[in-house]
Amino acid sequence: MNAVPYVIIHHSFTPGECHTQKQCANAMKSIQNYHREVNKWNDIGYNFGVGGDGRAYQGRGWGHVGAHAPNYNSQSIGICLIGDWRYFVPPESQLEVTKKLIKYGVDQGFIQSNYTLYGHRQVRSNTECPGDALYKEIQTWEHYSSIVTP
Repeated sequence: MNAVPYVIIHHSFTPGECHTQKQCANAMKSIQNYHREVNKWNDIGYNFGVGGDGRAYQGRGWGHVGAHAPNYNSQSIGICLIGDWRYFVPPESQLEVTKKLIKYGVDQGFIQSNYTLYGHRQVRSNTECPGDALYKEIQTWEHYSSIVTP
């Protein structure tokens, strides 16, 4: 897999926030079950999930194409911050782990150093994802762009 030019941020909406390793692992399993049983995908759509417990959870991981943003899947890493982030920003620890995960991806050559960061709503119509509060937050992050390129 070549280094991808995009990172796309999501929220799970449901399940909601998780604060312990057990809750967050169960949330990831719930998302995986939904994606497999309802969406009929072969696995969870996200490359990674990040929980309120301050841990990153592997979904499809670095070496596999995600199923999280049509037209961008093969050229992006999809990271889901577990929770409903329409009204509240995730805990600082969850945001920091997300940033560290992205930095790790860059350092290891999975993400291009000049990557572009998008919120899911920018590349898919008819979605509130990643929630209004989280979307406003990521607009302050380095590499965020309001200009969407195909």
